[in-house]
Amino acid sequence: MKTLRILALLAFSSMLCLAGDLDARKAFGTAPGHDLNGALARASTENKRVLLIFWDSKEKSGKSARIIEGFTGLDETKALLKQNFIVVLLDQGSKDVARYVPQHSPEISQLVLISPKGDMLKAEPLTGNPGIALDTVKLLMAIP
Repeated sequence: MKTLRILALLAFSSMLCLAGDLDARKAFGTAPGHDLNGALARASTENKRVLLIFWDSKEKSGKSARIIEGFTGLDETKALLKQNFIVVLLDQGSKDVARYVPQHSPEISQLVLISPKGDMLKAEPLTGNPGIALDTVKLLMAIP
């Protein structure tokens, strides 16, 4: 019985350690950027738009990381993101996030489509459902 308790405690503590971890390179298929101004400059030269995704890296349950992993869960989604957008992943507390998302926003993870000039084109909660995420990316591609 004592061994079972120790194993349960070890399993629980390892889950807590992994809860907020996100392997962004694995999730997106390539490492997303972390510099919005640099991404805007690249977007202008590459004739792409910036897809800002923000998340809460300090959120203990890991929900924010799981939402991002679900959003990028399909290889087709990863490919479309890479081909059509400059992806930037920022923590919720970033000053760049505050430029585009109200501080009182209840969403843990959100996406913001930004023109190369820095204009917000669309903002919405990030979905962890891979099928809906693929549809969302296709709709974002259609926005002029």
